Amino acid sequence: MGLPKTLCACLRCQLKYLLLCLLVCVVALAVWTSWLFSSAALEGDELLGGLGQRAQLRGVAASTVNCSDVRSSSSLRASKNALRCVLEQDAIEPISAIGHGEVGLAWRGRSTRDGRSVIIKFMCARQPCDEADIIDITPRSTSTLFSECRLGYEAYQKLPSVAAGCTDPPEEAASAARPYIVLRAVPATYVKVADHQEEFLEADRRASHKLLGQVLHAIQAFLNPAPHATTLVHFDLTQDNLLWNRDLGSVQIIDFESAMLCSHIGIDGNSCSPESLLKDVAKEIVLLALAADFLELPPLQRQKCTRRAMDSVDFEDSVARGGAAELTDGGRIWQVAKLSPKKYVEKQIGLKCTRTVSAWTRGILQWMAAFDRWAATRLRDGKESMTAESFFAPSTDGSQGILEAFSLLALGAKKK
Repeated sequence: MGLPKTLCACLRCQLKYLLLCLLVCVVALAVWTSWLFSSAALEGDELLGGLGQRAQLRGVAASTVNCSDVRSSSSLRASKNALRCVLEQDAIEPISAIGHGEVGLAWRGRSTRDGRSVIIKFMCARQPCDEADIIDITPRSTSTLFSECRLGYEAYQKLPSVAAGCTDPPEEAASAARPYIVLRAVPATYVKVADHQEEFLEADRRASHKLLGQVLHAIQAFLNPAPHATTLVHFDLTQDNLLWNRDLGSVQIIDFESAMLCSHIGIDGNSCSPESLLKDVAKEIVLLALAADFLELPPLQRQKCTRRAMDSVDFEDSVARGGAAELTDGGRIWQVAKLSPKKYVEKQIGLKCTRTVSAWTRGILQWMAAFDRWAATRLRDGKESMTAESFFAPSTDGSQGILEAFSLLALGAKKK
């Protein structure tokens, strides 16, 4: 009986030590766990505090803009809340950024007075514009924008359905010293021709040049001295500044910052030269018309003809345009081009490419030659300058005026 008692006593002793060790382990684990959770909580509070502070700073930038600070600044990053401060004098609500060009940044907006949609254009603080979208809101930007507004307003007065220019008189924009201009909004359904060139050319070809015909109609309206006795040349009428609506089959013209307004036409150095009036037709419209015509050709020949036209048809070439020549008595006279535009294009693109050029495109080239002769007739006998109204006035012999001929060409777009 002695051995079992001794064994039981030993087991009870071992059990006590085991329970004691277990208790120590439990206490240690509890202490360690408590420390771990407290550290994690502290780190979490610090993390949440940092995030909260950054969120608060973002809120200051985006939600609680101080308009007094904005107005006293010379430049700012274009955001919806910051622009609200800038645009509040005209009760315009900024909606979304459209994008920037070389010198300006455009936003869509809405007038809270009458609900109409508008485009607001600002000058970029850095030229050329970059992705930072920092705009200049100082008075110096107003003078540059005023010039564009004056030109865009004139275009809008001449053809409000197509010209996306200033809708308010430029004098009002200047007197208010706004660091922006307000333009007629073009619906978002319009896309840049430059971004959809092939599709646009195919649509124009199928419609017998009705799309480019609308552009010619706009150019004719701009050249017409009415209503303010001035002729307007866009001067940058490229695919980037032509917008197109696929469903409506209509075009819009934007960006008049490079435009030229002419009250006098002549070769005296102080007037707009006759060749400059052809800029809108000659710069890219002729090339677009040729490219649309070349769609009739097989793919390889089409590429060859299009590349040849783009590389070699340049109406800035002295061979392809008229110019002023000195007279023996010191005066000057307007000379017609050495080659007619039609012959010049044929020479540059070759016979195989010429065969597919439509009668309508040839009509543009023939009109350019007629304009050259018209200028030579008007600026003769030592007359070096005349008013735009006199230059474009119909002939006294009852013959068709040069703008009337252009109008018929624009509205009567027909395929060969």
